[in-house]
Amino acid sequence: METNIIFAKKEDLDNFIYNISYRVKQKINKRKQTAAFSYRDMNFECTVGFNNADSKFIIKKTSAQL
Repeated sequence: METNIIFAKKEDLDNFIYNISYRVKQKINKRKQTAAFSYRDMNFECTVGFNNADSKFIIKKTSAQL
């Protein structure tokens, strides 16, 4: 799902990811760089990039159960 959310700096995105991971009680550090969780009908995956790697925040809508 594409959004119009823009983070001006990498640090802003990293802080957002740290905040989200704290709220869902998942620690992110150099060993475990990804937090994944579900909320309602969406899956979220947050990755903090260390050592010049890109940080990512991905939202995916789950398919409807028939």
